[in-house]
Amino acid sequence: MLKMLQLILRFGNRKKNENEPAWASPWGAGRPGWHIECSTLASMIFGKRLDFHAGGLDLRFPHHENEEAQSCAYHSTQQWVNYWLHTGQLHIKGQPVKMSKSLKNTISVGAMLERYTADEFRMACALSNYRNAVDYSDELMQTSRNTLKRFKTFKADYDAYLSGKKRAAQVDASEILSGLQRALQDIDSCYKDDFDTARSVGVLLEQANTVSRQINAGGSEVGTNLTTSSSLDAIAAVNNFIQQHLHILGFTFAEESRAQALSANVEFNLERFVEDLLQSRHLIRERAVAGKNKELFGICDELRNCLSQHGITIQDHSQGTSWQFRNSKK
Repeated sequence: MLKMLQLILRFGNRKKNENEPAWASPWGAGRPGWHIECSTLASMIFGKRLDFHAGGLDLRFPHHENEEAQSCAYHSTQQWVNYWLHTGQLHIKGQPVKMSKSLKNTISVGAMLERYTADEFRMACALSNYRNAVDYSDELMQTSRNTLKRFKTFKADYDAYLSGKKRAAQVDASEILSGLQRALQDIDSCYKDDFDTARSVGVLLEQANTVSRQINAGGSEVGTNLTTSSSLDAIAAVNNFIQQHLHILGFTFAEESRAQALSANVEFNLERFVEDLLQSRHLIRERAVAGKNKELFGICDELRNCLSQHGITIQDHSQGTSWQFRNSKK
């Protein structure tokens, strides 16, 4: 076997174009092959051993085999990469070939984000094993969106229950905790089974559905709330489990409200909001005056106090209500 050179030369019988780089060698003019650049950069950063090396299935041979062979020779080792992860290709549904710039059949990230969120695309990827090809389509993205909605519904149920706004007739803490123990084992098994993210999402959904079902099992009337410290602890444990693994998979549920507020597609006009709110309050106040309804007057006063706590003062007039921030009149 020839001694490994730092440059693997690529030669060809075709005439070299004027602007193509080439270097003299005992075998003729040549230049570094495209495999060596990856080996060189990876070795510069990670050294002579890599834990993981990922790439598309179409690069498995010959590119990755060449990377492995030349790196083993250069580093004088029998194994350069411990684990190779080869990902499936992205297709547009109905097309037999992968998305490719050369084929001009791609959808840009910007165009995709005009219709779907980053989390929705991430969920579409998570619902398929990384080795499998993915057929991009509106049906796939709608399935992804619906899956995300189920997690959002669970989080809303959890927040309402934790704050006392949602009253559950009964919550079986022991059932929830035993199910959580099984889920901890199941999701560990998913990750160990070739990063089976699709099955791991199923485990998380099962936990979310179990808790939501118990939280929503009646108990909307005052006095039916059987919330206990044990039930709160159990439900909080499931929520922490779900949010932790969604975070591991890269989802941004905790940041969603803030992200939406910063989105170019979402505009919040505070002045318009206050005007609309006070218009509704004015209608309530008119009914209170007409019916001499003390309860409605009380609601109007509560809203006035709430706005005052947030730096907005209001003044009632016969034809409406004016308002101002602390030092600037509106």
